[in-house]
Amino acid sequence: AFFPLLAPVAKVLKEMKVEPKRLQYDQRQNVLLVDVGAKDYAQLEALQNAIRKQGGNASIANYRNGAQGVSARIKVEQPG
Repeated sequence: AFFPLLAPVAKVLKEMKVEPKRLQYDQRQNVLLVDVGAKDYAQLEALQNAIRKQGGNASIANYRNGAQGVSARIKVEQPG
């Protein structure tokens, strides 16, 4: 169940040139949490939408503005 969640995320991160800071997989809930850094909130929304187009159910779980841009956690689930 992990790899179907990871595949769309990996493809989008590579295409958008966004480096993941941390990946966390919860097997019980079948949820992948991806911590990323972005230049702004618009880039986070673009990342979320791109993952959705690849077949993952993505949402911005939380985010924080900082001096280096925006840090965020993207939650990815199997489409239900």
